[in-house]
Amino acid sequence: MGLLSLTVAASPTVDTSWSNRAVIKKDSKELRGVSPAQNMMRYPAIGVQLIPSVNRLAAPAAQAEDTEWSTVVEEDFSLFTAGSEDEPDMTNILSSEGYILYDYVHTYGWVGVSVYQAGGCAYVVGDGISVLMTPVLNLSGDNGHFKITFSYRTNTESTSVYVMWGSGSSLIDGRKATATTTWKTGTIETDGGVANMAIQFYADADIFLDDIKIEQMGTVEPVEPVEPTLDSPSALAATDITATGFVANWEVTEGATGYLLDVYYYDNNEPQYLLKDEPVTETSYTVTGTLEGKVYYYTVRATDGTLVSEPSNEVLAKAASTSIGSVTALPATEVSDAGFRANWTAAENAAYYELTTLSLYTIPTAGNFTLDDETFDRVTEGTEASPVYGAIQGYLNDYTEYADWSAITPVFANGMVGLKNYYKVMGYYSMLYTPIYYISSNTASTVTIQLDVKRVDCSAATEVGVCLVNAETNESGEWQFATLTDAEMSLSFDFEPLEGYYLAIGFDDPNNTDYGTTGVVYIDRVKISQANMSAGDQVLRVYAYDMVYNESYYVDTPNKRATEQMSYYVMAVTNGESEYLYSDPSNEIVVGATGSVDELESSSARVYGAEGMLYVETDTDGMVEVYDAAGMEVARQEVSAGTTGITLPRGLYVVRLDGAVTKVLVK
Repeated sequence: MGLLSLTVAASPTVDTSWSNRAVIKKDSKELRGVSPAQNMMRYPAIGVQLIPSVNRLAAPAAQAEDTEWSTVVEEDFSLFTAGSEDEPDMTNILSSEGYILYDYVHTYGWVGVSVYQAGGCAYVVGDGISVLMTPVLNLSGDNGHFKITFSYRTNTESTSVYVMWGSGSSLIDGRKATATTTWKTGTIETDGGVANMAIQFYADADIFLDDIKIEQMGTVEPVEPVEPTLDSPSALAATDITATGFVANWEVTEGATGYLLDVYYYDNNEPQYLLKDEPVTETSYTVTGTLEGKVYYYTVRATDGTLVSEPSNEVLAKAASTSIGSVTALPATEVSDAGFRANWTAAENAAYYELTTLSLYTIPTAGNFTLDDETFDRVTEGTEASPVYGAIQGYLNDYTEYADWSAITPVFANGMVGLKNYYKVMGYYSMLYTPIYYISSNTASTVTIQLDVKRVDCSAATEVGVCLVNAETNESGEWQFATLTDAEMSLSFDFEPLEGYYLAIGFDDPNNTDYGTTGVVYIDRVKISQANMSAGDQVLRVYAYDMVYNESYYVDTPNKRATEQMSYYVMAVTNGESEYLYSDPSNEIVVGATGSVDELESSSARVYGAEGMLYVETDTDGMVEVYDAAGMEVARQEVSAGTTGITLPRGLYVVRLDGAVTKVLVK
């Protein structure tokens, strides 16, 4: 199996059974994640108790002097200045994710469906789906005891108003009251608060709401602030592309009053701007003055005059190609222990290049060898209560020391990667996949994976499962399981080794009833080791993936070890009529060598590697000497004119023939 087979294709189908979860390892397609505010549904009001209420202007009941209620969150809707109770303002005040825009609430994070301004109070339409919901709250203090106070009325003769609370999509409890045309104030004092919950308000008919306050006794955890943001625009394909310009296009962003457009090409992998922060009020812009021979891109950001969104997706402004040329990797330059510059030839029609750097490490001493000890310290955003959602499926290269970790529906909390089965209903269990490891050894034995995990909003019946997957066939081995009887646990699993493998990690909570939308298993550390390695054994893995816009790129190798040899290959990419086109992988270059990994030719001899073999083609008789990466002689053989094959295990070798020396990779 060659190095280029490290690019493993994804399975076109997904099976949710444990035995087949690992077959979708290497799909790098970045699919958009799901916001917790999207697709919000009302908690069902089934069998709820009637709550007492008083007229809004009545004096509140006296409380005991030793009762100390602390406010968790409150909202008086004084920023709902437009409209009136007689004529609510039906202008949309919700973001595309359902959040009430930050200009209208004192604590950002309130969510709504069909919520409008009514002159100092909130108007919620009674259409069967409309709802007003608090920010996510932590009401686990005081043994979950909390109080809800709110004012309400309807513009019909009488209707039921519901106050329901839950976690994720799971209902905890609720109450109801009878609303009339007179303002009333309701109070609910109850138990059942948890760490990650929200409270919903809705009615059978149109309802007005005001002065909502959530309280607990003693010291409370304040609502974690949700930073107000504008959604990033979705940039669309360029149109009217000519030699001197094109039309950039994007979709409308809710709440935006304008857009900032960047148009650029790349030089030495740095953007060279034709337009930078160009103000645009529409959702398209005619770009002129592009240079012939340059490939242009654009992004756009939304603004409301105060906030500026993150950039949109990057769009390639290039006419579609019907073919992509080949690319040839060239010897590395600027080589040192700190890094090297990878070089290659330009490919016809290429828009950019995918550069893969490989590491071949020769183990210097015998014993157990640690392949990875990943602590996810590069995860610096998100919390357990409010994690950051990742792509539905993709690589985690920005969060790990080494490349090639990937995941399905991950979430991120400072220093941890979480698994959340919120796409289970779509056939996707949340999974974490390690890099692929290829081991060249005659003695290596048990593969051990150790995990530090923490379950949040999962039952004590939750199982973590791990399996070892054959990297050649993508076939999963037997799953091993551990039950998370404690909220935080350190787990260890042992597997029989394969020559090439990766590990898949997942979980399941048999007591979960909401299709995985609430429970998370956080992984704080993954340590992978292999027993009984011998000195001179070799480990091959991906070191880095890089997207490059020109024909040269400097690869940093700050953690390069003394017996580690880097190599690389390149693929060219361009846009086709209906999908992106990829070239065949280039030849592979060993960093520091003078030629290609695959073969080296001279006037009288050619030495090259193949699967399990080193071949020597020569016009004359001679002596060939072969040394491994540790400098030990592994073969010495007289060769005759013609082709001679020498059987060798996979690895990087130094070959001496007729006084000439080169490095050759046997696959």
